[in-house]
Amino acid sequence: MGRDDGRRRSRAGRWLLAGASLLLCSGCFDVVEEIWLEAGGGGRLRLEISLPKSLLSMGRLGGEDLLVSVREDAANAKAELARDPDIRRFDYRTEEKPGVFNLVYEVEANDAAKLQAAQARALSVLASRAGKGRGGMRQSPVDFSVARRFGLGFDFQGALGGGSEKEDGKADPGDDIGKAMAGAMLGGHAITVRLHAPFILSTNGAMDPTRTTAEWKVPLTALMEPGFKQELTAQALAVDWKVGAAGAVVALLLLGTLFGRLTARRR
Repeated sequence: MGRDDGRRRSRAGRWLLAGASLLLCSGCFDVVEEIWLEAGGGGRLRLEISLPKSLLSMGRLGGEDLLVSVREDAANAKAELARDPDIRRFDYRTEEKPGVFNLVYEVEANDAAKLQAAQARALSVLASRAGKGRGGMRQSPVDFSVARRFGLGFDFQGALGGGSEKEDGKADPGDDIGKAMAGAMLGGHAITVRLHAPFILSTNGAMDPTRTTAEWKVPLTALMEPGFKQELTAQALAVDWKVGAAGAVVALLLLGTLFGRLTARRR
């Protein structure tokens, strides 16, 4: 009886250690990312990652201070990005709140298409921890791309993905225990992405009444599911629709005047 109890305690201890390692490696409890697309083709982003102090303390006990690592990497990223003429600004800071440390990254670029690459470079330390913990994760919490469309608008494409599916499709013994632990530790936490633009034509996210903001919110528990993927799509105008409509009216008036003059000359 004593041996069985000891084995059960040992298995429980391994699951607790695995769960703690998962959280330390996966890096974040809550993530809020906001992206602004500017009329001139530039853009900026603000990424806030909330880390529980308890997890950071566990990491220090293991001989690694994640905050020190990300500060050093952010300094290196800032020096590297300063050499890119398209990056107007890069900043990193920490904000301490009760029970939580917030990591805040801010990037401003003349070319909105460069925001994702700048973010990935800035988050290389966290991405490497995530890769070790989850096996082949994306380079940053949110993958996205921004493309200009004929100088009049933007095409925004992004994705949030979970773990890879098992090749044999079979569940490992203890998967249910792992899911229950993940649900208990990650429940109530999410990744939120907000896209801001002069005017959003369409999106698969939730759009505000002014059509200037689209939002996606995905629970972290969903990202633990193998094969889970949330696509983020939006098409936006580079200027407010009222400004664009006024410009179109002016253009039509000018064309009408020119056509009238040409017709008058022929007569």
